[in-house]
Amino acid sequence: MKKSILYLTFLAAISLPVFAQKTDDKSAVLAVVNQLFAEMAAANPQGIIDLHTGPESQLAGIRKMKDGKMRL
Repeated sequence: MKKSILYLTFLAAISLPVFAQKTDDKSAVLAVVNQLFAEMAAANPQGIIDLHTGPESQLAGIRKMKDGKMRL
C-alpha cells in the first residue's frame, strides 16, 4: 500500500510541469497571433514580416475578386 501511494505521488509530481508548459505555450502562441492582427490593422507590412521567426513560417493572403472567385 505504501509503495502504491509513493508511486502515485511520484507520478503526480513529475506530471505537474507538463500542464504548466501547455499554458505557457498557449499564451506564447496567442501573443504572436494578437501581434499579427495588430500589425495587420496598422497596415504595417514590415511588422508582419518581422513576426515570422523561422524558415518554415509562411503567410498567405486570400482575395475575393470582382467576379466572386477567390485568389490566393
